[in-house]
Amino acid sequence: MYQRFKACLIQPSKIADYIKEPKKHTIIYTSLLLFIYILPLVLLAVVANPYPDVVTNLFTTALTEENTIDYEIKDGILVKTNDAAKPKCLDVVIDKERNLTAIIAFDDTGSDFTNYIESENKRNFALVFNKESIDLVRVVKTTASVEKPNIMNKTPDIELVETVYKTTTVTSLTYEELGYTNLSFSLSNYENETDFRFTMSKAVNKAFEYINPILIPFIIIVVALVGITMYFFSVLFIAALYKLLYRYLNLNFGVVFKGVILCSTPYVICCLIGTLTNLQFLEIIGNLIMLFYTTKALTNYKIK
Repeated sequence: MYQRFKACLIQPSKIADYIKEPKKHTIIYTSLLLFIYILPLVLLAVVANPYPDVVTNLFTTALTEENTIDYEIKDGILVKTNDAAKPKCLDVVIDKERNLTAIIAFDDTGSDFTNYIESENKRNFALVFNKESIDLVRVVKTTASVEKPNIMNKTPDIELVETVYKTTTVTSLTYEELGYTNLSFSLSNYENETDFRFTMSKAVNKAFEYINPILIPFIIIVVALVGITMYFFSVLFIAALYKLLYRYLNLNFGVVFKGVILCSTPYVICCLIGTLTNLQFLEIIGNLIMLFYTTKALTNYKIK
């Protein structure tokens, strides 16, 4: 394996010899390349972990714009600061171009908030502050027909359509677990915005202490899948390109694909270094080397 890796990295003239090897050897070598390729992506996603800061910014910005929230946590229970207060739903824009939003809801009943959702998205995640816990809820917007009685014909007419929200709780954390004994969500109750943001940041970080054991494995899986997809997209694209442009070599696609995988070794190493050092141009250099190696390897393979 070491000799193959060395040849694929710095000896392109020898790569043609490995194209002839059994498929199982190629599968093992591809798995090694994939591990090297996704490792820095996973490490950066887990170690850097920018999610608490992102969530804090989105959360505090939404509350700042609202200024006053008629709910607060007092003695570990969500209570109204105004007896006439109704459930409050805030839309948080995550990505405006992709129309991605989330909902922050304050509702001591834990269910009435669906009647106050104004988001146009059919699917949302809602962070619901209910009486004793914070629930992460999946919200799906659907429509339902309602039967309207017809007194004259004594038969119902199905003519009304109303919006219905179906909710599914993903996870739940009690205020006691999070240490939220007394917490106000209204900017007007703080001396200044800095004090408010600092308090919200502490609250978010406490939540992530409990969520991370669930979140990190999910992040690893997603990043790994994205990395694998990116790698195979690059390899398949180049393999298809060479199959099209070098038809005179009369090589089947399997041989070309295997050759590109072997020649992708310098590309993978350049991506590894580029990701760890934040030098994105190294990926371009890796692509150019891969193209040069592939041309040389496939030509040598045909000659041999």
